[in-house]
Amino acid sequence: MIERVSKYIRVVIIAWICLVCGINVRAVYRSPLLITVTVEGLSDEYLEVLSPYFGKEGLRKIMDSSLYYHTVDYGPGVDAVAAEAILHTGAAPTVNGISAATVYDADSGRARHSLYDDSQIGNFTDLTLSPAAILSSTIADELKINTSGEAYVISLAPSAHGAIIASGHAGNSAFWIDDITGAWASTAYYRDVPRTVTDYNYRTPLNGKLDTLRWTPVIAPELFPSFARTSLKGGFSHTFPRKAADRIERFKTTPMVNTEIVNMAIQLLKTTRLGRDESPDMLNLTLRLDTSGRTEMERADAYLRLDRDLSRLMSEAQLITGADNVTLVVTGVPGKLTAQRDYRAWNVPAGDFSVRKAVSLLNLYLIAVHGNGDWVKGYHRRHFYLNRQLIKERNLDLNQFRSEVADFLARMSGVSSVYTIDSVIAGRIGDNPQALRRNTSVAHSGDVIIEVSPGWVITDENLADTELSPYAAESYPFFISGPGIGARRVTSPVDARAIAPMISRAMHINAPNGATIPSPSLK
Repeated sequence: MIERVSKYIRVVIIAWICLVCGINVRAVYRSPLLITVTVEGLSDEYLEVLSPYFGKEGLRKIMDSSLYYHTVDYGPGVDAVAAEAILHTGAAPTVNGISAATVYDADSGRARHSLYDDSQIGNFTDLTLSPAAILSSTIADELKINTSGEAYVISLAPSAHGAIIASGHAGNSAFWIDDITGAWASTAYYRDVPRTVTDYNYRTPLNGKLDTLRWTPVIAPELFPSFARTSLKGGFSHTFPRKAADRIERFKTTPMVNTEIVNMAIQLLKTTRLGRDESPDMLNLTLRLDTSGRTEMERADAYLRLDRDLSRLMSEAQLITGADNVTLVVTGVPGKLTAQRDYRAWNVPAGDFSVRKAVSLLNLYLIAVHGNGDWVKGYHRRHFYLNRQLIKERNLDLNQFRSEVADFLARMSGVSSVYTIDSVIAGRIGDNPQALRRNTSVAHSGDVIIEVSPGWVITDENLADTELSPYAAESYPFFISGPGIGARRVTSPVDARAIAPMISRAMHINAPNGATIPSPSLK
């Protein structure tokens, strides 16, 4: 109570000084509401092409009124989860500890969730997670610290990674849509559960609505841009039948999941104290443009729906806090590749790289050279894990053994390059060795890493999905707008590690403690 009274007295004194000196009082305070929107798969090229089709208050306004970087440079080898961790910590995976959505657990010989924490229980989910694996502070953490805990931080996302990373260690709440129940799930690590979320889970859960939901074009098919009309002239229709066991996961690959998230965000803006006091608050959203394997019309439709959702979100936020009191950040991160193009039908080189076959052949080769033994411990996401204990028992040099394995794997069909973890640490490999090094978490890395040729698919029986070679490089944009931020376009790439310091500068708080790159100018 004493602390709150002291804060009130300070506010009155500052306001009196500003009044006497003729200073704009509003300019002294931080923006009371910071909204960050991270969009998986957001492409700068598509924004430019579709901008004439956007409304006045959504993406077009964001593009015109923000400090707009056309390209964010994340460095090589990051997925959406690692990219989002970089954005919120200002640090690379080797510093913040989050290198991918899943990591290999040497003890169990299986992959696990990168935020797994068996000391926590889940709410409306079986997942046991926490932010403990994030090894540095986040923007949300610094906002809470700077305000002595008075800032209110809520995060919403399709999956747990986005929500937990955005809320960090000190946030109030983090919610995601559970793949099994369709409920807004969380971890017991976060103590605040707004009644709005609880009421939704009991009264209008997603599972109960899916039977009536259908993804169809948001505008008439003939009104789409010409490049989108040619791919599917009759439009499209996707449903989520009750008999489909994966119907919630299927729903989460459509742009309708973004509408669900924005709807909840708007309800929280209406029913909580977000943006309603002088202490700055933070609302974080992770959205998806899961357009891999989609037709051009479906892809365009996802952007048009995103435009409408962001327009609704900003209208509500500005209605509550005032147009001059919202700092908005929108950032694109790499999306998940869920389908491969049919290259073989067009005589473009392509193929399948079988993990089971590669591990079997590699182990047979090592047995022939070094004697019987289970030499290959496991495989996960292009990383081969060797049996280091056995290598030590046979008095073999680990670095030399890795090089031997790399030489063998390099001869397999579909493998375009191979490197050992020693080469990565030494900065001797890749087009950008230092970037590759900082994006590789040694604690979770395998001994030997492969890259496959364009068009090739890595098939792994231990994974529910396949690993795909990437398509042509995308440009992921970054926008920031708000009080004191100039509207201009920057065509040169911005290092992803500079974004957290930029947001911190806009909010007048310390940058996360793992950030090393200073903020560029916001003017």
